[in-house]
Amino acid sequence: MRGIDRLIEISQELRGMAQTGLCYDTDDYQRERYNNMLALSNEMLHIITELTTEEISSSFNLLKEYATPKVDVRAVVFHNSKREILLSHEKCDNKWALPGGWSDVGETPSQSTVKEAWEEAGLKVTPVRLLMLLDYRKWNYPPTNLPIYKLFILCKADDSDIQNYHSHEAFDILGSGFFSRDAIPPLSTGRTSMEQIDLLFDFYDNPEKEAIID
Repeated sequence: MRGIDRLIEISQELRGMAQTGLCYDTDDYQRERYNNMLALSNEMLHIITELTTEEISSSFNLLKEYATPKVDVRAVVFHNSKREILLSHEKCDNKWALPGGWSDVGETPSQSTVKEAWEEAGLKVTPVRLLMLLDYRKWNYPPTNLPIYKLFILCKADDSDIQNYHSHEAFDILGSGFFSRDAIPPLSTGRTSMEQIDLLFDFYDNPEKEAIID
């Protein structure tokens, strides 16, 4: 059964990549490739389940009509000896946020958080615990038409990696660094708000503080 389960996972990951690509890419050639990926995903499920590709395709179309929140993950990493928090410099608006982004299909929230910390900050981390699960509408600005749940996951990195940390650049990140509470740079408030930063420093000062789910 494990082989079949893995094939289903692969088909789901293909569909996730294709749907994301179709959402953001305007190039006709790329869109054709993403549509081909969707067709391959449908064919894989057809072989596994014996449903027709039309039945599979229509079932996913029905699911798209059911509104459910997207999941945004944020890595919370502290420089313990300096009481500083890790932030990444977003290229899109020239402001700062906790390393993170959308959780990808086929990944657990922890896996997505580890990946985002590496891609946006160049830091290998280990997830420790969930600190906050927040509804974007109550905590972030500007307003968005997307329903979003934001997961803030405390992560640990090796002390040597943090002590020798240098700013990291990526395709959508201008740099990164650790900042104290009184030296937080201008924030990309749709990604990370000052109120959220304050709460995270509360967790730093009170390690036994219960997770916030709001």
